Amino acid sequence: MLSPMRRSVLLAAAGLLGLAVAAALLWPRSRSPEEQVRAAVREMEEGAEKRDVARVLDQVSESFRSPSLGDRADLKRLLLGEFFRGGGMRVATLQSEVRPEADGRIRFLGRLAVARAGGQGVAAVTEGELRQLHVDALFADEAGHWRVVEATVRPVE
Repeated sequence: MLSPMRRSVLLAAAGLLGLAVAAALLWPRSRSPEEQVRAAVREMEEGAEKRDVARVLDQVSESFRSPSLGDRADLKRLLLGEFFRGGGMRVATLQSEVRPEADGRIRFLGRLAVARAGGQGVAAVTEGELRQLHVDALFADEAGHWRVVEATVRPVE
């Protein structure tokens, strides 16, 4: 039989061990730049589906430029126009490749499916409302947050 003092010491040690294990499991893990870029793309997809312009633009640099989309202000206007048309929107990455560039930036190459269902919701998407897009986007680390600085978007033909 253990004395009350030893039992208290063992319980305290077990509690500290449990706390250490929990901290190790819950401690945020650092993600690679490539993982952070993929997470930024997912965040933009989810923002588009929720019609949340701010959530999409949080992933876009103030210095954003695009031959197909314009600058950041043009992108904001484009998003607002799409979102105000109403109905559901679904965005899904069908294929993607993320690779580092020599200058430290990260390139995202992907094929996306975008569907807008008018006022009927996503379940009513017809083939005519489904578009596939090629995306070539360049991300830069801006104070620890990977944001898109350049992008070319073109329809899949």
